[in-house]
Amino acid sequence: MARMRSHIRLCGIKHLVSDALCVMLRAPLCLALRLSGKKPPGKCVVLYYHAVRPDQARAFENQVDELLRLAKPITASEIASLEPGGKYFAITFDDAFASVLDNAIPVLAARKIPCIVFVPTGYMGRSPGWEHEAYFPECNEVVASTEQLLELSPELVTIGSHTVMHSNLVNRQDKVVEKEMRESKEQLETLLEREVHLLAFPYGRLTPSLLECARTVGYKRVFGTEPNACCLGPKCYMVGRVNADPSDGILEFRLKIHGAFCRIPAMTMAKNKLKSLMGMSPSSRKDRLANGVIDDRD
Repeated sequence: MARMRSHIRLCGIKHLVSDALCVMLRAPLCLALRLSGKKPPGKCVVLYYHAVRPDQARAFENQVDELLRLAKPITASEIASLEPGGKYFAITFDDAFASVLDNAIPVLAARKIPCIVFVPTGYMGRSPGWEHEAYFPECNEVVASTEQLLELSPELVTIGSHTVMHSNLVNRQDKVVEKEMRESKEQLETLLEREVHLLAFPYGRLTPSLLECARTVGYKRVFGTEPNACCLGPKCYMVGRVNADPSDGILEFRLKIHGAFCRIPAMTMAKNKLKSLMGMSPSSRKDRLANGVIDDRD
């Protein structure tokens, strides 16, 4: 366990160095735009959290106040165009843990910040029984019950689907995939008595065929877990997100707010383009994860 935590800290340091460089490289472009009298395109960072434990409530509140200081809240559930030069943020929660309803939603409600909560309907009122890595800090969490979900204000909280059983849909049979997407949507719509048109893919795993299935089932917007530049415009069907946690250090969190992590897919695509020009193939699975979409063969 000590070795695992040491590895996680090392990976975090590498990400911080990489993302700091991304911010430094982006700064000259922004300066050039200002000098030319043009405003840079509007930017929105969509964050996704999981649990917010009682001992993390104050840290989460501080993060929210930092967000409000630097950007304007917006809901990622609606089709919207961002004003040039504007800085926006949106908050989402995967897995619909009860700790989020108890410790995070009140903080957002007090500040009138909208959010999206993605629910794995097969686990409502139960502990998470889906597959997870050895390091799973949410193992003691409980998914919100139907009663708890009904208490949420629809003006503040948009409910989305996280499938039924939180399954990795990649390489599953088409009929299984469609059942997971359709049944969770229907279950939530029956419970809430309103349309549910948002889907977050479990584990962030998605392929072109899964995107097509989501469209067929009737989802108007879907969410992954790979960071990318988010426009939230009419053509933005798949939204990339940046992982956030109340335990994030202030430097790491500020880098996330400023969109440093959102440069990673673009850099990966540039690297793949360079490899292609040199006659090399981006054979690693990590390279194929650019923009949050992997090949059907993965």
